[in-house]
Amino acid sequence: MEQQFLLNSDHSWILDPNLKTKSNVWSYIENVFSDEECDKIIEYGSVKYGDLREKAMVGDLSRGKSVREDNLSRKSEIVMIPNNDNEVHWVFQKLCNAVNSVNQQIYQYDLRVIESIQYSTYDSSYKGFYEKHNDTRVVSDPYGIFSRKLSLSVQLSDPNDYEGGEVLLHWGREPHVANKLRGSVTFFPSFVLHEVTPVTKGRRDSLVSWCVGPEFR
Repeated sequence: MEQQFLLNSDHSWILDPNLKTKSNVWSYIENVFSDEECDKIIEYGSVKYGDLREKAMVGDLSRGKSVREDNLSRKSEIVMIPNNDNEVHWVFQKLCNAVNSVNQQIYQYDLRVIESIQYSTYDSSYKGFYEKHNDTRVVSDPYGIFSRKLSLSVQLSDPNDYEGGEVLLHWGREPHVANKLRGSVTFFPSFVLHEVTPVTKGRRDSLVSWCVGPEFR
């Protein structure tokens, strides 16, 4: 599997896999999932778990705020893919391998758990979007109380099948557009401000998840 890791400058490439620097913000691995695997994941989210899909909500329970629908902040449909379904274990395994690889070479965070995977759709019929936000949150887990530290986004749709729907990472003077190659996984620290721009044509399908561990020191 070819792996490509970028710094926050479009002209800077990591040449030494042992390089340690706090300037690393976003990174990506291409071809984690094949076209056929992307189709299978979309089938999971749209058909197998389709009846469980719901409008995405906003809020932060860890800070005492109610989770609520807020069409001014977010319009999308989601379903959580259960990690106890043996049929989808291969998806979790591939993501675990990708996380371990990029974390070892780039971030070197103390990570313990990957949260359940969220299948998301942004459709042009309602101009699906997600305004600027970060993913920081305290998570209670049987293994302890952890913080979200590393976020990931999996591109399931062919970029030619929709317009808009870009994942923008806001770090530095200009936002970075996340990799749109089908089957790629983009990683970034959960504290980074990011957004999904409105989908104006077609539909964008993706997976998102968050890797958690002890709070940053």
